[in-house]
This record gives sequence, C-alpha cells and structure tokens, in this order.
Amino acid sequence: MAIPNESYRVAEPMDPSDLVDVLVDLRGLLEDNEQVQSFSVVLLPEAVAVGLTIATTGEYITKLVNGYTGLLVWLQIDPNYVANDVFIDGIWLPFEVTVKTSSIPARRRQRTVLVEVKQL
Repeated sequence: MAIPNESYRVAEPMDPSDLVDVLVDLRGLLEDNEQVQSFSVVLLPEAVAVGLTIATTGEYITKLVNGYTGLLVWLQIDPNYVANDVFIDGIWLPFEVTVKTSSIPARRRQRTVLVEVKQL
C-alpha cells in the first residue's frame, strides 16, 4: 500500500524494545468547538509485517485526551520481531486513525499516522 505524503509523522522515534505512548493531535481534523466522539485505530499491513502492535490492556489502553482533541496510542514491537534488521537504519510504520466528530451531523475523518522505529 502506498503511504500518503501528507501523513502525520510522530516526532520522536521509538526503539524496537520500547513500549511508548504516542500522542496524535487531532485538532487539524476538527472545526471550532468540535470534539472527537468516537475513534478506531488500525495497523496497516506494512506495520503488522514487522511486528508493530497496539497495547490494549489495563493502563495501556488507547484513549482520547486533551479535551477529546488528541488520541493517546500505546505502541510496541512484538518481542519476536525486535531483532529484525529493518530497524537498524529505521523504518516508518503506518497506522490509520478514523474519528467520528461531535458535529451534527457527525463528520468522519481518517488519517494515516507514521511512527519511526529504529535502533537507538
């Protein structure tokens, strides 16, 4: 799948051994006084192929933050993939965020988010 050039890029790279929270700022998708009402996060095949996973239990659950204008997503690389050579020089891995807004009628917006994973 081709990754759009306009994709949101997470500023800080992650090491393949990390379990990190990534804040996706959704304000650019919202009108004034609009909030995110619901969301979904889906890993794209390129990310799944090298072991990127979304932590989904306990305190590591994906949730809305910042007055429902941001999304906190916890990411990690499956331990079976941590030693993959692709991480030596780094690779940008994609996931998709889809949101439904509080407007009436509700808007649905979808964006690709990229996180860089490299040996640090």
